[in-house]
Amino acid sequence: LPPVHDIIGRIHHVDKSQGRKWTPEEDDILRKGVEFFAKQKKQIDFNSIIANLPSRSVKQAKERWGNCLNPEITKGEWTNDEIKELLTLIAEHGPQWTVIQRNLVSRSMHCIKSKGRKLLGESLNKRARKLVGAKPVNKYWTEEEQKNLLKFHTIYHYDFEQICLELAKQGFCRPPAQVDRQLLATCPCKSCKTRKNALTDADESLKILWTKAKATALLMKM
Repeated sequence: LPPVHDIIGRIHHVDKSQGRKWTPEEDDILRKGVEFFAKQKKQIDFNSIIANLPSRSVKQAKERWGNCLNPEITKGEWTNDEIKELLTLIAEHGPQWTVIQRNLVSRSMHCIKSKGRKLLGESLNKRARKLVGAKPVNKYWTEEEQKNLLKFHTIYHYDFEQICLELAKQGFCRPPAQVDRQLLATCPCKSCKTRKNALTDADESLKILWTKAKATALLMKM
């Protein structure tokens, strides 16, 4: 790949770990690099391209091209047909976003993952987010949090949005999907045990099985 600094102007070296915005000059260099390999009918060599982008890593260049600059990527609102296709792929593959993106090439990886997680309830709703602010989700459930979860489950049953809201009022940050899976894993009630038994598979984790079942259920409602 021929150097393009003489055309675009020198890009000063900075720490690649910084979350610095891409400049128009960097975008132009990346586009020219991709165009070069496209004209040669060769696979895009991002290692060669970043030789002209000393402040960027291969991962950053791939994500910038795949999520923002690729003209073949569709942006904007999802159509019902796209949502059905996405849910169908999630029902088949679970949360394997890389595999799903290979089968849904019109959307970027970031867009697919973001939409998929939103559909599955992996994100906090707006009301709960306002209550907990930017508080990060803790990987492990505390004893107090678990106690509150079971209490709200007896009141609101499987209204996960409401349970999340009640937990948020207590200062606990959990999206609906996590609430549902935690109940499946720990709740002693007959209903949760029955639901968990229906998902049992020695070859896959509870999260993957839950994700596939959730996507299937959402498809049936469309």
